[in-house]
Amino acid sequence: MVEYKNQHGNTIVPQRYDEDPKLGIWVSKQRCLYKTDKLNPNRVDLLKSIDFEWNGAGKGIDNEKWMNMFQKLVEYKEQHKNTLVPQRYDEDPKLGRWVIRQRNYYRVDKLLPNRYALLKSIDFTGDTRGKVDYEKWTSMFQRLVEYKKEHKNTKVPQQYDEDPKLGMWVHTQRSNYQKDKLLPKRLVLLNSIDFT
Repeated sequence: MVEYKNQHGNTIVPQRYDEDPKLGIWVSKQRCLYKTDKLNPNRVDLLKSIDFEWNGAGKGIDNEKWMNMFQKLVEYKEQHKNTLVPQRYDEDPKLGRWVIRQRNYYRVDKLLPNRYALLKSIDFTGDTRGKVDYEKWTSMFQRLVEYKKEHKNTKVPQQYDEDPKLGMWVHTQRSNYQKDKLLPKRLVLLNSIDFT
């Protein structure tokens, strides 16, 4: 249990824990014994000494489903190095929808504390609106940098057949600048390449 906590930053071991099934069953048993007042006091003290989570991550079948989805998210992170699962994730549509629900619970502060702790333990991005927007903006900025290398200017036509998205994006940046809605960091970046 101590090794699990050192590795995961919490004591919320799923009841069906594939890496160590005996540990999952043992943890569940300790919680049951504690709830029925049958857990030896020195064992209670030992478990409290590592901030043992007495309630797990929720109850019953719902908790089991949640933990299964959480494990899928952990696997996704190991593969992709982030928790930004697309809402329409073709490889596992349920995971995409589940992640969106967790983000919604996060935004309205309705995520159970132990589930919040589990998600935080894997650096879950709760509110991606700013991050996704920043990544899209940065990607378009890189396309503009490439355009400038090729054309020696940043005067991308609004209707640019080779890259219509870039044409619209450049138009939006100019419009945001004129309306004084361009974020200062973005303005600095655009000025750094002599944006017109």
